[in-house]
Amino acid sequence: MPTAYPSQCSWMAYLSGTPLLSQLTIPGTHQSPALHGGDSPTCQARPLSQQLQIGVRLIDLRLCQMGPNFSLHHSGAYQWAYFDKDTDYSPNPDCKSFVLQDCLSFLEDNPTECIVMCIKQENSSMTGAQFNAQFLTIIQQNGRDSRFYLQSTFPQLGANIRGKIVVVNREATGLGIYWGDWDKALTPGTDPLHRNLDVEDHHKEIDLGKKWTYVEQHLTKAFGVAAAR
Repeated sequence: MPTAYPSQCSWMAYLSGTPLLSQLTIPGTHQSPALHGGDSPTCQARPLSQQLQIGVRLIDLRLCQMGPNFSLHHSGAYQWAYFDKDTDYSPNPDCKSFVLQDCLSFLEDNPTECIVMCIKQENSSMTGAQFNAQFLTIIQQNGRDSRFYLQSTFPQLGANIRGKIVVVNREATGLGIYWGDWDKALTPGTDPLHRNLDVEDHHKEIDLGKKWTYVEQHLTKAFGVAAAR
């Protein structure tokens, strides 16, 4: 009998619902929507919708206030994308994609999965409270906040978050789970805010051999680390 391999679209279906999200090693992308702007701002070769289809489950969003909506940026480079199609995006009516709709559509088709969404303000100057309030206003339209996990504790994969977007934040006063410093190294568990989290994000490394070494080290390290809660 040939070995059955998980589909890239639904690999989380092969996991039990018992583990905490923090017990999983989750594939993600740096500056997930960054497809435009030249060599430096461009970080990805595939749009977000395709990234989700091939197994990515952690996305990194840099949100710039644009009226009541957010545009997607890499520093000053606009990425021809907005966060929400149902909120005014008239300053850039020719945008090419909408992150929230891409995520919700993927989860409708793949309800066993969850998407970890790291949000960070970029290229705008709202206060943290204003940023949080605008994000909540957007996702609360038409009851869409029911598709989000916004608590600060790590959930189990089961019914709590399958089919949902789990919000994580690099700011301690931000929405969702505080992910601690995004520092490419294990964050010590002595500080309860940091919670033994590890992000492999050597995004400036262009040598594929060296990059793969970082990934191997990251996976090896994961075997010996207690779960964050």
